[in-house]
Amino acid sequence: MLRLLIAAACALALLAAGCGGDDDPAEPPAQAPAADLTVTVRPEGPGGPVRRRRIECTKLGADAPEPACQRLAGLAPEQFAPVPPETACTQIYGGPASARVTGELLGKRVDARFERTDGCQIERWERNRVLLGDPARPG
Repeated sequence: MLRLLIAAACALALLAAGCGGDDDPAEPPAQAPAADLTVTVRPEGPGGPVRRRRIECTKLGADAPEPACQRLAGLAPEQFAPVPPETACTQIYGGPASARVTGELLGKRVDARFERTDGCQIERWERNRVLLGDPARPG
């Protein structure tokens, strides 16, 4: 009789353990994109033609299926930071081109503006050339 009671208690415990919520959701949670960016470039400056493209990547680097996402390997949101106000910059004019990048990169919001008005701004553009391209070349 004692064995029967122990067996019944174990069966009830197993049954109760199996009645909880489903730990495995029917669909896996959506993976946050590695990049969801809108890039707007005005090679001739604010009044000129606009080149706009959207880049959506589930992952970045060599393993990414899209070539644009492969080229973004190593790109980090910190690269979009503006030049600190007290930075001494060479007074070299790189042309009228301007650009804006908005969206999300590696889980962080991005809203950055670019120009080529001095040496610091030119260097910042070059650091992000994979997104902005060469302002002198179409496409």
